Amino acid sequence: MLSMNIIEAVTERDVDLLLLEEFNVSYDFVVWFYQKNLLPRPVPEVVKAFHSVSDVELGESDIIVEYKNGHAILVENKISAVAQPNQANRYFLRGDKGITMGLWDSFSTCIIAPENYLNTMSDVINYQKKISYEDIRDWFASFQTKRGTYRSFIMNEAIEQNRRGYTSIPDSKVSSFWHDYWIFASQNYPEIGMRMPGKKPSNSTFIYFYCESLPKRYQLIHKVEHGYVDIQIADMADNLDDFINLFTDEAVEIVAAGKSISFRKEVQKMNVNNPFKEQKAIADFALQQANHLVTLIPRINEKLYSES
Repeated sequence: MLSMNIIEAVTERDVDLLLLEEFNVSYDFVVWFYQKNLLPRPVPEVVKAFHSVSDVELGESDIIVEYKNGHAILVENKISAVAQPNQANRYFLRGDKGITMGLWDSFSTCIIAPENYLNTMSDVINYQKKISYEDIRDWFASFQTKRGTYRSFIMNEAIEQNRRGYTSIPDSKVSSFWHDYWIFASQNYPEIGMRMPGKKPSNSTFIYFYCESLPKRYQLIHKVEHGYVDIQIADMADNLDDFINLFTDEAVEIVAAGKSISFRKEVQKMNVNNPFKEQKAIADFALQQANHLVTLIPRINEKLYSES
C-alpha cells in the first residue's frame, strides 16, 4: 500500500511537524538526535520542542529543542529551497539572544536536509552540525513497526522530491491575492515596480518591488503577514547606530536584520489567504509607506558614500 501515491507532496512544514512530535514524545529520538549533534553525555530529557519560532528582527527558527540541562538546539529544515541571505548566521544571533534573555544556557545550530542538499549548498557549512534526511529515514525504518515504516516513507518522499528538483505547489487563494495586489499596485503605484506574479505557494508572504531608483544593494519589501514595509541594505548592521542618529527626524524604525539593516515602516498585517479586495485599504497605505522609504535613499546614500 505504501507504494501508492498516498500523499501528493511533502512540504518542509510536514517534516517540521513530524519531527516536532518525535521531540516531544519520543525519548529514543531525543537521545539519537542529541548524540548526532555530538553533544556531551548523559543525554538529558527534552523540556519542550517548539515549531516556527519567530523573532521580529532576526527571523524564524524552524524548530527549537530545549533540553533539561539548559542546552537548546536550533534546527533549520530544508528540502530544496535556496537559503536566504545570512540565514545560518541569523541562527547564531537568535541563539545568542536566547542566552541573553535567559531562555537557555547554551545552544548549537543544526541543519537537516536531504544529502544532495547538504552536499551542494554552500551555506550548510555555517551550521555547527548537519543531519541528512536519509539518516532520519533509516532511524525510523530501524524499528520495523508500521509507524516507523510510515514515517520513513514520508522522509523518503521528501528525499525523492529533492532529487527530482521538486517545485512548490501553487495555492489558488494566495495566487489570487498576489495577482489582485499586482493589479492594484500597477494601476495606482506604477513607480513602485511590482512585477507580474506567477502562481504562488502558500508561504509566499514577502512582496518584493523593483522600482528604478532602487540601488543594487537595496531590497524594498512588503512583509505582508508581519506588517512591515522595509528597505533592506546588505552588510550594513555595523552602521546601525549611525543611521539611527541620522534619521531621528523621520518616523521610521531602523533595525538590524542579521548583517543587514532595515529602514522600516510598520503597517497593518495582511492575510494572503483572504481576498485582496477586503484588504485593499491596507495595501494602499503600505504602498504609500514604501514610496516614502524610497525618498530616503538619497540621504542613505549620502551617508554611505561619506563613509567610503
